[in-house]
Amino acid sequence: MASTAAQEFERMTGDTRFSLVINNPDSTNAWRDALASIPSEGKEFTASTGAPYLPRNFDRLLAALGDLDASEKMCEVIWLRPSGATWGRSLRVGESLANIGDALRNIGKKVQTTLAMPRSTNKSVRQSHKRLFDRGLLLPQGHLPANMEILVIAGKVAFVNVHLPIGTHSVPVGGIVSNSRRVARIVDGLRRARLRVVNSYGTRLHPELKTLSRPRLRLGI
Repeated sequence: MASTAAQEFERMTGDTRFSLVINNPDSTNAWRDALASIPSEGKEFTASTGAPYLPRNFDRLLAALGDLDASEKMCEVIWLRPSGATWGRSLRVGESLANIGDALRNIGKKVQTTLAMPRSTNKSVRQSHKRLFDRGLLLPQGHLPANMEILVIAGKVAFVNVHLPIGTHSVPVGGIVSNSRRVARIVDGLRRARLRVVNSYGTRLHPELKTLSRPRLRLGI
């Protein structure tokens, strides 16, 4: 999984500074070099460590959002969580969603929130955040590395993390992607995936969804 995660991270961000530590998370030297490289500037990529909702990361993420197209009335917030049972235990996930929603509504946008997750996510935690998101999407097996986290706001800016194991915990490394073409590819990759949709994390609406944006047929059970 490590090499796949490194390749996918490079493809999404256009940045290689974390490749060594993603491939060698047990290497002290790799971590030293990675952390030392964070202050250096990337091309439309800002490197960081930690979750997107940490204040230093979240403030830069909203600042990178910039001006939005006035003709777009609906903005989608897509949050791909990594596999495992420890993600999202902090109340800051909900607080971040609320702050993003407020920022978008304040400029006249409607907001739809989507939590995507790898198929390897344990069934016991798939519904843990059903009150925070409008809908949930289950990615097909192997679509993306299970230790990747992606937060996309309005298709314009993305926060991409890879969660690396350190002892019994994991440390996210990544950063903010503001290059419009790279963000568009990230969104397109999620939209073109064959996804399983769960309405309010309860009723499955369609077994093989190809897009995120089309209206959904509500089926009763």
